[in-house]
Amino acid sequence: MSFVLMFSTMPPVQAAETFSVNADGAILIDAETGQILHQQNADAALGLASVSKLMTVFIVLDHIRSGELKWDDTYKVSKRVHELSTDMSLGNVALVEGREYTIRELYESILIFSANASTVGLTEKIAGSEEAFMPYIKKKAKELDLQQINFVNATGLNNVDLQGQHLPGTGPSDENVMSTKDVAKIAYHMIQTYPEVLDITKQPRKVFGAGTENMVEMTSWNYMLPGYLYEYEGVDGLKTGNTTFAGQCFVGTVQRDGIRYIGVVLNARDKDNNSTYDGRFGTMKELFDYAFTTFNKTTKADKDTVTQVKVDGKEAKVKLATALPFYEDKHANTKIKVVATANQHKGKIKEGDIVGTAHLAYADGKEITYLAQPPQVDLVATDNVHAANKTKAAAEGAGNFFSRVWKTISNFVSNIF
Repeated sequence: MSFVLMFSTMPPVQAAETFSVNADGAILIDAETGQILHQQNADAALGLASVSKLMTVFIVLDHIRSGELKWDDTYKVSKRVHELSTDMSLGNVALVEGREYTIRELYESILIFSANASTVGLTEKIAGSEEAFMPYIKKKAKELDLQQINFVNATGLNNVDLQGQHLPGTGPSDENVMSTKDVAKIAYHMIQTYPEVLDITKQPRKVFGAGTENMVEMTSWNYMLPGYLYEYEGVDGLKTGNTTFAGQCFVGTVQRDGIRYIGVVLNARDKDNNSTYDGRFGTMKELFDYAFTTFNKTTKADKDTVTQVKVDGKEAKVKLATALPFYEDKHANTKIKVVATANQHKGKIKEGDIVGTAHLAYADGKEITYLAQPPQVDLVATDNVHAANKTKAAAEGAGNFFSRVWKTISNFVSNIF
């Protein structure tokens, strides 16, 4: 059984004006809870160019964690990867055929320099070939619950750029597509699972192949990092992308004062509707500015709040075990609905028993949406609650008994929010 409760917080203020950015797809989320704070055309499958490489990076990190790969393991460069690496127009570091490079070197060149040949090299290391690696991508997509995704290669390049070596079953000019929301899911889960990825993506530059004749100073394509033209305080990731088909794409993340946001823009354009760096980084700046000026992080319960309630005529205490994190509009008189769900219990409820859960459901009449399941809190009994006497319980039925219990609990929840 469940109960929907409403409460309001903050004094009435003028609601924020409608906000949008100039991109085919855009989304802004809270990196802690996955709460969606803004979205535009977020479910449509769009080109994402080199943002695609995050899938390979994620799979590499999974293999590192499982022990199937180690950072100092090496990859011996194949003829195909060498040939691809010589095309510097595609964003590459030169990889010498037959030479061995560490997994860490290739991984860093992908995240900092968007190296295409390095990406293919890692697919060969893991699966034997890029073609054999594609099922790994499909498996990861299912694991992350990606809904709109079709990959024709691991790099995000248009197949026309692959020197006639596009994968069997794909067209000569095919390209990867994914929804903006799905890109956000990848970034969200990656940062949640492997926050150390930001140690690499925050680096504005790094030398690849130091001490060799093929040494390259890699400079990040993320021009919102410190020292670049579009520098934005707190930005430390994550991945850019650009092709003629996909346009200017960027999944970025920013942290200030312990609050982290993730933004995604696909086919972002400038104010003159041109596909430019102003479009890519200007729209992301708008998303981040909107986040910091519009939303206030709060919690909708004091974790130490305890109250007396009556259950079948007996005194009992119930509390919320933890607080519910929530980002609310600073400029609105926020009204929240909470759903509290009852567990089924037999006999008495003992102190410390989890007797149900609660989560936020609606804000100002709009459903609060998340990339995954909404954060929940436990309702925990802090005293013993004895069941109704057998005669009365039998007469009214167990369902009615628990209904009365939870009406009492729901009243408690509404009082503390």
